[in-house]
Amino acid sequence: MSIRRSKPTRIALGFSVLAFGGAVVWMLSLGLERVPGQFDTSGEVHRWDSTAYFLGGMCGIAALFLAVFGGARWYIPKVPASAINLPSRSAHAYWTAAEQREAFNDIVASGLEAAGAAMIMVIATGVVLSGLTATGTIVPGGWVLAAVLVFGLATVLGSCVYVFARTRAPRAH
Repeated sequence: MSIRRSKPTRIALGFSVLAFGGAVVWMLSLGLERVPGQFDTSGEVHRWDSTAYFLGGMCGIAALFLAVFGGARWYIPKVPASAINLPSRSAHAYWTAAEQREAFNDIVASGLEAAGAAMIMVIATGVVLSGLTATGTIVPGGWVLAAVLVFGLATVLGSCVYVFARTRAPRAH
């Protein structure tokens, strides 16, 4: 039985990578020597970094997230059934059975792709906020930073709930 691979999460992950790349190119186009590297909870800049150092760190983190979350469709099928932890024995028996494993892999990979897309968008937003702050265009208040983090964390939590809800053992009829 072949299942339809979830494409929306792969599209979201691709979009987030493009948005991040656009943010990096935009910041480079500003020609700034230094940019805010850290904000406190009120939105005040606590540390200034060279643009190269800042973007190098952001690109490294984004690449790590892309490898971990975007590579899920490659590595999840390689995880042995004995290493999979599900909420119940019946769920484990159902989802690790050969006839359901492909669907399980797709569900988990989709959840990880959604979480990765959210986290890369948080990083892209951080790049943009840092660039706007460095140019004096805005001074983000603490609520802006909180909203960005809440969005990212809510999406990650939502993807966890999605995976949990989808991998419960089906009820016997």
